[in-house]
Amino acid sequence: MHSKCIVHRDIKSENVFFAKERLIKLGDFGFSTYSEKNQALTTFCGSPPYAAPELYRDENYIGIYVDIWAMGITLFFMVTALMPFRAENVGKLKKSIIDGHYSIPGHVSNECQELINGLLNHEINERWSIKEIRSCSWLAHQNFPKEFDPFLTNINDYSISSNETTISTVLPTKFSIEHETFLRLEKLGITSEHLQAMNKNIDDNNFSNRDNINGTYRIILHRLQKQLNALERDDMYEKKMNEDFSSSRHHMISSYSKTGEQQTQLKLNQSQAQNTRVCIIL
Repeated sequence: MHSKCIVHRDIKSENVFFAKERLIKLGDFGFSTYSEKNQALTTFCGSPPYAAPELYRDENYIGIYVDIWAMGITLFFMVTALMPFRAENVGKLKKSIIDGHYSIPGHVSNECQELINGLLNHEINERWSIKEIRSCSWLAHQNFPKEFDPFLTNINDYSISSNETTISTVLPTKFSIEHETFLRLEKLGITSEHLQAMNKNIDDNNFSNRDNINGTYRIILHRLQKQLNALERDDMYEKKMNEDFSSSRHHMISSYSKTGEQQTQLKLNQSQAQNTRVCIIL
């Protein structure tokens, strides 16, 4: 999101949605805006408890740092079920956030506390970046899925749809997915004649990229994107589960000697381990 110069400006727990296991999505982009790196913004946006101190203190702010602060508030709430800054009214809340004093409960791990403190740093230049967040010890050994490829969003930009090209069905590529999108458009009755008519409207300056054909194109393209991305993510998850299962099973087997009654116990545990694997897959 930030790499595409988009700042959200309203990150909070209510805008984080669980799409499925191990897949969350950030929603409600009503306050989002396009912002160049280090571009100063002046509009106050978001929810007061999640607002960064510079929103209350300064005349302008940098959108990326405001989003990162809100991520810190959200993480604090996720691991403690509390808000770091609490007050009876907005005025007192503002003072509390500007003062910057908060306390992390002792049950939160040191690694997680380090991340929270990095996100809630009052000095924006010392506030952790996305790169630092991903490389922190609390998120060690986590698999970060790839972002979606930057597919074309306007159908009129696609200039190679009519080329006869061999499409790989084994390893989908950006081109093959866009090509598949056009094939599905044809099955829905959106033919080359419709596209030619659209191009004529473009030449006549009578064109909107929000028409029904572009809308259908984007819906199909997004569905294909989700299918490809979900396959990659499920593969990583299954691989991790198999690694964890193999490691725990090896540890269980090595815990027993191969004699008498203990051999019987080992066979029982191995049988249970097979059932456990089925449960993990389900």
